[in-house]
Amino acid sequence: MFLAIDRVSKFTYVEFHEHAGKIQGAAFLENVIAAFPYKIHKVLTDNGMAFADLPKNREGPTRRYLGAHIFDRVCLANQIEHRLTKPYHPWTNGHAERMNRTVKDATVKAFHYDNLEGLKAHVLAFVTTYNFAKHLKALRWRTPFQAICDAWTKDPSIFKINPHHLIPGPHTQAQYNHYFLSTIAPRAADQATGSSKNFRTSARWLSGKYGLSRHASSTSHHVHKWCKLMPMPESVSRLPGNTP
Repeated sequence: MFLAIDRVSKFTYVEFHEHAGKIQGAAFLENVIAAFPYKIHKVLTDNGMAFADLPKNREGPTRRYLGAHIFDRVCLANQIEHRLTKPYHPWTNGHAERMNRTVKDATVKAFHYDNLEGLKAHVLAFVTTYNFAKHLKALRWRTPFQAICDAWTKDPSIFKINPHHLIPGPHTQAQYNHYFLSTIAPRAADQATGSSKNFRTSARWLSGKYGLSRHASSTSHHVHKWCKLMPMPESVSRLPGNTP
């Protein structure tokens, strides 16, 4: 799995590849450049073979004969400065490492998958929800998408496209998830609790926030009932001890 995250907006992009080689790393960077709506100026990576040559091959005859790493060639073609972390210092690239842990905690550490396709679908769905619905304290309780839109309002000149075009269109899985969380789940929770006040609270908490905002603590005693109502893919099952 390749993961890229913007240090400012926290917008995240993820791809799955069978191998983590030079070709896959360069292809991932090209897709990242196309996915982000603004120009990328600097990229920070580790020293893996997908992103950099061995230290002994970065200078001298080997470099002159073989040329720059293919990842660096993509950076040069797009006027991007490529920086490398210090070897054996993974905390230097802390944003990516922390996001990797967040993805793992929400997927492989909480669920069992019958096949790789189920894992891929769940990870991509989680990252999409994170980008468009997760309210982050570091962004003053805005979502990464909202932070990007605010930057677009202040200075559109730094953008390649209007970021509002990134919104998932109608009749997609994301649209269905929004409908389920804003309409079906609150009604079911209301029937379970028998309280119209709880219905209004749950609808406000779920609709538009996907249950991920800082207001979750006020209705945390209803989470158990809501999670049982969430539809899960047939290939996904919760691990023992992780049932909500």
